[in-house]
Amino acid sequence: MALHDLRCAVRVLRQHAVTTAVIVTTLALGVGANTAVFSLLDVVALRSPLLVRDADQLYVVNSGQYAAGGPESARMSGPMLNALHQAAPAGVKVAAMSRGIARVYTRAAGERETVPARLQLVSPNLFPVLGVSPALGRLLPDAERAAHEPAVVLSYGYWQRRFGGASDVVGRSLAINGAAFTIAGVGPRDFAGVWLETPVDIWIPLTAQPTVQYSQSFSADGADLGRPWLPQARIWWLHVVARVPPDQVAPATAIFKASLSGLAGRDTRLVLQPFAGGLSRLRQQFSTPLVALMAMAMLVLLTACANVANLLLSRAVTRQRELAVRMALGAGRPRLIHQLLTESLLLVVIASAMGLVFARWGADVLLRVVMASMDGVPPFTPSIDVRVLAFTAGVALVSVVAFGVWPAWRATRVDLASAFAANARTILGGAARPARALVVLQVALSLLLVTGAGLFARSFQKLLDVDLGFESGRVLAIGVDPRLAGVAPESLPETYARVLDSLTHAPEVDSAAFAMCGLRGVCAREDGFQVEGYRPREGEVVIFGVDAVTPTYFSTVGTPLLAGRALNDADRSHTAKVAVVNRTLAERYFGDWRRAVGRRIGLAAPDIEIVGIVEDTRGLTDLKAAAIPSVFVPLSQRPVVPRELLVRATSDSSMVASTVRSAMENAAPGLPIERMEPIEILVQRGLSQERVVVWLTASFGALALGLAALGLFGVLSHATARRRPEIGVRLALGAAPKLVRWSVVRDGLRLVLYGLVLALPLVLIGGRLISRLVFGISPYDPLTVIVAVLVLVFVGIAASAGPARRASRVDPMVALRQD
Repeated sequence: MALHDLRCAVRVLRQHAVTTAVIVTTLALGVGANTAVFSLLDVVALRSPLLVRDADQLYVVNSGQYAAGGPESARMSGPMLNALHQAAPAGVKVAAMSRGIARVYTRAAGERETVPARLQLVSPNLFPVLGVSPALGRLLPDAERAAHEPAVVLSYGYWQRRFGGASDVVGRSLAINGAAFTIAGVGPRDFAGVWLETPVDIWIPLTAQPTVQYSQSFSADGADLGRPWLPQARIWWLHVVARVPPDQVAPATAIFKASLSGLAGRDTRLVLQPFAGGLSRLRQQFSTPLVALMAMAMLVLLTACANVANLLLSRAVTRQRELAVRMALGAGRPRLIHQLLTESLLLVVIASAMGLVFARWGADVLLRVVMASMDGVPPFTPSIDVRVLAFTAGVALVSVVAFGVWPAWRATRVDLASAFAANARTILGGAARPARALVVLQVALSLLLVTGAGLFARSFQKLLDVDLGFESGRVLAIGVDPRLAGVAPESLPETYARVLDSLTHAPEVDSAAFAMCGLRGVCAREDGFQVEGYRPREGEVVIFGVDAVTPTYFSTVGTPLLAGRALNDADRSHTAKVAVVNRTLAERYFGDWRRAVGRRIGLAAPDIEIVGIVEDTRGLTDLKAAAIPSVFVPLSQRPVVPRELLVRATSDSSMVASTVRSAMENAAPGLPIERMEPIEILVQRGLSQERVVVWLTASFGALALGLAALGLFGVLSHATARRRPEIGVRLALGAAPKLVRWSVVRDGLRLVLYGLVLALPLVLIGGRLISRLVFGISPYDPLTVIVAVLVLVFVGIAASAGPARRASRVDPMVALRQD
């Protein structure tokens, strides 16, 4: 029976080839959009990227010292790691790794050139705790042996790229930032670290931090950054990971909390957070937008189903005579419903196959757009795997139910006598009311999608208008680290001076400055600050973003000086400590920023005089984030190595790259340049998430509008065909054609109006859901809603124009003879 129904379905679909093509295309777009977004959401936010043993038993120990649940709260110090390690109950294992993945330069034995690599520092037991085994050689030695046997473990991918998968790589020498290490082994094929989009090339022990001069991603409170970090209790730079059996989570949490309670007065709101998903900036940045896009894609699918149901309903009604004949010959209603559902299922299967092709292409495009904001290549590719296929099958099943059941049920309600006596007009009229209801639903969903797209577009425009606090044009950001060129620490100040002098005298260069962090974001937040005249509230931790810059920093990036003076060459290591602070810090701790000049701040004591106030600047990685209290100290008064060189060009920044390279080569031969990008590019990259959302929501809105227009056009066309005799009579009695056209347009606008009324509660609910994703506007922005309504009205008029024109051209004589 099933095979017979399938053959009948194929025959029917071939007989209505045009309708079949429209239905399949419509469904394919809906299924494809949902599958594409889901495949990316799955790989970014849902699937566990850690291909390790029993990943569900892994937890990151969150000390909760800052905002609960935030990434800052996971920072730990070396003594905290030791305390947790010693307190761990039986069956619980604790390990640690540096929060950041550093970019280092390596040179293998026999090579002449250095090669960049991504390095992470880990405790020797990290690999056993994660549950991974080496593919070649062995893992890192324990802490005691590590001091005498400086060893590294290569990732499988790096081993293949750098050494061609050579089996004798174990035992070779590898210099990292000039320090000698021995390759101990190679990690497993499926493991490249715990950061989803930043695969690690090399792992070395935590104890090697001073050896390779690792100095990123930390928080400090009066720590000596020049000494080894691991023994210091006042510098937090580690992620602590624990493998905890399912029945040990609560006891381990209590034990860990007790073990940390006496360390440096830390707040011990300790929790164990599941770690099977690893770490991912991509997940943090895009999970919520992808969920919103998934919801909008489902609305598009629902709109498509309504449109398809309308088409099937119209086609089924025209087949009522056929169905009546089959019922007269003995076919029961369940049998006919089964046949019609078979046709719907066949349509869905064909559309789903096309949708998967569309999804495969669409997911790749989505990933490329998403990764435009990331400084790296993702270690994954969205694929059509079992999970995605299961999702698509579920979508297809829902589609059959959504658009197939009701038309089949409605079409088989056949009165044999009426069906055989019915003419075309009565047949078409039988589908009118349900079809109009479906169009109203499509209009309502379209308004929801168009309003959402408009809100995201307005939010994006607001972001473009944000005052960055600096001039993004004509400024180049250059990643540079003189230590990687073998410059001795005592020679660094002289090297900086030579580079700045050479750049300042170079043609087409206006000014240049070094910064520890620069405009890419605050790389160091220090807490425990003391502010003269300010008493912190109970439990308040005073946290500042701290940057060390050369005197020309503010003039180079174009940050306005609001009061006092900027840093200058007279601020030296032997002179009084001074700092420039931003407006947010001055207003938060001194009430009025004008009062901040001359006041003091500091770590152990308020011994740094505030000599100037500058305007707030936005971090390039998140323009939505409010400015944080920030302190700028002279590089000459802080023993850190600047990683950012900023150059202001006299004209277009992209035109002076060669000049900058030449000037730097003259001043410091062999100084490696890690990257060189105009600040404008970095600003645009920081907006990529919002750009992706605007682009996709606009696409979904346009698709929904097209489907709604198509549905409205079909309904009005059928209504016009049904009213031909009536229209003929009106024209014969002298009715003006424009009044006939207006009656059709008015009918269409009435359906649009019903849809708008139905959509308004949905808009209110949707606005609440996306309130976290918009910036600078209300989620119920009246202008956006009004524009969306006007767009729907315009689409309604456009969709009505064709049927209205045909209605006004009805020949009264032909119409009166019809039927």
